[in-house]
Amino acid sequence: MSSDDERRRHQRYPLMLPVKLRRGSARLEGDIVNASASGCLLVLSLPLEAGEVLEASVPELMLSDTKLYVLRCHASPQGYTVAVSFEAPVAGPPSRLDG
Repeated sequence: MSSDDERRRHQRYPLMLPVKLRRGSARLEGDIVNASASGCLLVLSLPLEAGEVLEASVPELMLSDTKLYVLRCHASPQGYTVAVSFEAPVAGPPSRLDG
């Protein structure tokens, strides 16, 4: 098990979803390539700095107008991979309580 796996609190799920982001008044587009309850990995065409704050809406992940905090950014063959954390963890599907 790698140290990244040991640090993660939530399981990551591979996926491929387009995402539209706002960085101040600028609009960005990219893809979400994996996600967990606390964050996701984006692929963008331009680099971002750790500490930047983005805004995004991703209905497929039950996120509406949430803040994303940039944790790190690395150049990759696809562009730039950007790890972000969500403003608040994503809730799972509602559970039913019997009784």
